[in-house]
Amino acid sequence: GAVDATTDRIAARISGSVRHAKDTQTPAGPLANSHYNDFSLSGSLGVGLGAQQTLLLTYQRVQAEDTGIPGGSPIAVTASARYTLARRELVGAEYRIPHISSAIPLLTLRAQRQEIARAVEIVNANLSIVTPHAVHTMLSGQAEARIVPLPSMLLTAGAEAWQRKLDSRREKRAGRTLTGERPLPLSWYTSAGLFIHNEWSVDPDRLTVTCGARYDWIRITNNAVLNPEYVIANGVMNPSPSDQRALWRSGSQRDGSWSAHAGVLYALTSAIDLTALGSAAFRSPSLEERYEYIDLGTVVYLGDPALSSERSLCVNAGLRVHSDPVNVHADLFLNSMSNLVSQVPGLYENRTAYYRTNIGKARLYGFEVEAEAALTSWSALRVSAAYVRGRDTYTDRNLLQIPPFNGKVEFRGIADRLGTFTLSVPWATGQNEPGAGESATPGHALVDAGFASRRLAFGITDISVRAEVRNLFNKEYRNHLSTLRGIVRLEPGRSLVLSTTLEF
Repeated sequence: GAVDATTDRIAARISGSVRHAKDTQTPAGPLANSHYNDFSLSGSLGVGLGAQQTLLLTYQRVQAEDTGIPGGSPIAVTASARYTLARRELVGAEYRIPHISSAIPLLTLRAQRQEIARAVEIVNANLSIVTPHAVHTMLSGQAEARIVPLPSMLLTAGAEAWQRKLDSRREKRAGRTLTGERPLPLSWYTSAGLFIHNEWSVDPDRLTVTCGARYDWIRITNNAVLNPEYVIANGVMNPSPSDQRALWRSGSQRDGSWSAHAGVLYALTSAIDLTALGSAAFRSPSLEERYEYIDLGTVVYLGDPALSSERSLCVNAGLRVHSDPVNVHADLFLNSMSNLVSQVPGLYENRTAYYRTNIGKARLYGFEVEAEAALTSWSALRVSAAYVRGRDTYTDRNLLQIPPFNGKVEFRGIADRLGTFTLSVPWATGQNEPGAGESATPGHALVDAGFASRRLAFGITDISVRAEVRNLFNKEYRNHLSTLRGIVRLEPGRSLVLSTTLEF
């Protein structure tokens, strides 16, 4: 639900939801451990100040408890896993100062704090229990100015700084022994950058040119880690167990990340536009990649704090058709990546290990198209399709997690005095080019149907009702990108969604 209130100088909104669900039902039976319990709360407060300046405060919280984890390849098929807590909390402020001068129509200042906490419980077949948990804290600040150097040109320039802190731990319980570990060190990822974007209407009726760039100075630091941190046996804590060793030394790394882009939009006619875009970018590896330590017993996965930035080059060409009966949006793209963070085999303590290093190369290409046509005054048809092909050019193999050719056909109509209805067919062909370790996935086509009523007056309240039936014919199918574990790996069967909106 949501509540809004406004005056001449103040606008406020509060919304929230609560959800509880049992295990998902598939045509082959229930999907084990797929239940969830969560709630969300968000609020915003806008205040008008003098000289048309405004202050916007926002708050968001999404939290789940006792929520099953049916997927995840690192978790054994025979194990059960659930989130005992998964929470994202965000507090933000934005201050807008307009009309600083004729050349600077707007200055915006932003500040934000976000905390993501996750706590997991994994119960293995031998009844041993592992409880990994982590807190990700991010602080950020940004100043952005809109600048008009010429009547036909709009510049957006600014500076941004942010820091992410990662505090990750886990406990292993076997019988009366509890072992505390810190697989990832307490670490910080600090970034400060400058950015600029320019939009230039060279010919207001024909040609628009855009370009921009960004550079970030990055510093990564971490504390030293002794692993295990402690062992509690029969209620007695030992902070220096005999097998304790230095897993991570304290350290500091510096990196840089930059990106640049340029594009054009050319109006071939009043109803047809052509677009082209080229971009180059660097991506600095995350804290999880740099400090990875996953010990699965016989196999260990290890990161490297000194990983270098990945590089990518991308080109895109597009076509836009915008007319009364038909609208078309189509894009072709090619993305070439190098210096990718990949995993190479090795040994760690005489066990098989995979080390992260910068050796990967890959190429992605494909297209996306969406078309919509008005059939009658009360109906329309929308068709969309997307195709992507991914190839690891270093190992000459297919990339992992590449979706098959897929799309949707949707018919929308208006039922006079009742509301709107939809009938859609989402589809996907078989993925017969799986990556290493993946299985081929057969194609499928589903049927969904929905209805949304018009607002109906009921006393002081307006009521609207929405209903949707998904997978109408209860078809068995798999999503190629799914990481579900266990015997049942199908997507949900026929499901009905009902919702009501009350407006006072």
